[in-house]
Amino acid sequence: MRLGNGLPDIRRMLKHGVNVAVGSDGSASSDNQNMYEAARLASYVSRVYGPDPSTWLTSQEAFSAATRGGSRALGFGDRLGRLAPGAKADLVFLDLQSINWLPMNNPVNQLLYTEDGMSVRHVMVGGRFVVVDRKLLTLDLQNLAQRVQEARSRLDVDTADARALFDKVEPIIASYCPGLASRPHELHRYCGAQ
Repeated sequence: MRLGNGLPDIRRMLKHGVNVAVGSDGSASSDNQNMYEAARLASYVSRVYGPDPSTWLTSQEAFSAATRGGSRALGFGDRLGRLAPGAKADLVFLDLQSINWLPMNNPVNQLLYTEDGMSVRHVMVGGRFVVVDRKLLTLDLQNLAQRVQEARSRLDVDTADARALFDKVEPIIASYCPGLASRPHELHRYCGAQ
């Protein structure tokens, strides 16, 4: 959606046995790395094809696409994205006393439709805690913030000529995707008139 590349017909993909994966991609094309938001958007996007709830992506399907579907899409098969012997222990521990979980009714629905990352208390990657009590253990964020600002300042100077060139060619490049999308395509990716 950020890049204007249309919307997939997820129900049709699932019907044909396509592995559907949800990911946060990179910050440049999704603005953040929030998997809760990505899964929620996937569910909502499925609703633009019509008002029939039976065609919409369910919370369980969106959750599966964000976990097991992602593992399969990345070539890890069933080693990630599930709680089972032999699967990697990548776990997120949520504070169930946070506002998004009170009262707890349907955990999968609440995970998909109300969680925004604010309830994350601990994170384990490969069986090792990387976040404990909301504190990142593997990275000095203040040091990183300083280094990022220094890099930004240096890159602003180093890329001034390239940015000037980009400003000149941007209108041409920006016309490429709409021009490509206007050509006949066997997949209908846009809602509305066909």
